[in-house]
Amino acid sequence: MRIPASPCILACLAFTSPLCAHAQSDEDQTQVRTIISRQIAAFEHDDSTAAYSFAAPVLRQAFPTPEDFMASVRSGYSPIYRPKSYSFDGFRTAEGKFIQGVEILGQDGTYWEALYTLVRQDDGTWKIAGCLLVKTAAISA
Repeated sequence: MRIPASPCILACLAFTSPLCAHAQSDEDQTQVRTIISRQIAAFEHDDSTAAYSFAAPVLRQAFPTPEDFMASVRSGYSPIYRPKSYSFDGFRTAEGKFIQGVEILGQDGTYWEALYTLVRQDDGTWKIAGCLLVKTAAISA
C-alpha cells in the first residue's frame, strides 16, 4: 500500500528509466547513510534548520523555509519523523541519483520501507531529493 505522495519528500522521485544496480564507492555509500541518519536525528530533535540543511534544491524550491519543510514531514511522514528504530537496506544508482533503502519501525509497531533519493551537488556533496515511504509486512532479521 502506498502512502499519498507529499511534494516535500517526493519532489524528485520520478524515475524515467530502470534502476542500474552498479555500486557507488564505499565512501559515497557511507556519506549517503550519514546524511540520512543526521536528518532523522534532526527530525527527532525538532531541529528544522538541521533537517532542512540536507534537502536538495528541488525540495527547497517546494518548501522555502525549514519550518514549511518540517511541517510537511511531521504531517505526512511520521515514521521518518519519529522512528522507533531504523536500519539501512540495499542501494542502487540511476542517472546520477543514489537510492538508499531504509527499513523503519514506526512508533506504533508498523514496518515501513523508505526509499531515499539523493543527488550529488556541484560541490561533490549529496543532498536528499526525495523519499518514497511504503508500508511493509514485518521485516525478518
